[in-house]
Amino acid sequence: QALITSMLTKAKVNIQQDLDGIFNFLSHLAFKLYSLESKKISSSEFSEFLKEYETKFNPLRNIKETLITSGILYTPDNDLLKFSQDYLYCFCCAKFIADNFSKHSSEISFLCENIHNEEKANILIFLVHHFRDDNILLNEVLTHSICLLDKYATFDMTLKETSYYNKLVGDKIKRIIWEEKDVEQERLKSLERKDSMQNPDSILEQATISSHDEMKDVIEFREIQDIVSAIRSLEVIGQIAKNRNSSIELKDLEEILETSYDIG
Repeated sequence: QALITSMLTKAKVNIQQDLDGIFNFLSHLAFKLYSLESKKISSSEFSEFLKEYETKFNPLRNIKETLITSGILYTPDNDLLKFSQDYLYCFCCAKFIADNFSKHSSEISFLCENIHNEEKANILIFLVHHFRDDNILLNEVLTHSICLLDKYATFDMTLKETSYYNKLVGDKIKRIIWEEKDVEQERLKSLERKDSMQNPDSILEQATISSHDEMKDVIEFREIQDIVSAIRSLEVIGQIAKNRNSSIELKDLEEILETSYDIG
């Protein structure tokens, strides 16, 4: 919020008079991009969006030019417009969801279900800043987090468990065989694997599993996704606990602590 205000001040915007209206416009624009599942909007789409916005609100004159001049928005080419920083987009999108919660309450559930995605997790974290009803947001995140790892057994640091782990690692080390490999080819393979990891849903939908090894890879990918979701959940829960520790009831803080411990 301070960053946006500072950028607008440098662009000679009247902060006292126009700041609220610009934040409102940015939040609607961000949610429009969110609905389009895109980080960019074409000139024609922006014109349609602005025309629709003007039927409900009174935007700042030359709003597009002002936001480009400030650096909040920029044009990667002549026909496209986007937020200059992903965090600005996430911040404004979270503001829209918080301000219009009665119509878009289902979005919080959707964000929690897709918390493994960095963008969705960041929108949730910014919701902590914008959303004043902590119980709704907190309960949704905690419910999702508690159920997230239900299918996994806990790893207890007993002698029996650690001895098995040590044997497992030791056996893997023994099976390592030195092979001469081409560095460039291995780098390309690594990049291809990273590219394929970007969209887990498309992998699971498109992959034709023809062997046990391929099935194992898909299961392993799902497990990695669950781990990432758990880490993101901890980040969001941690933000709630940090920013609201004086206004959340002690019993709710205890639940946050217990849930965080269980996820870990």
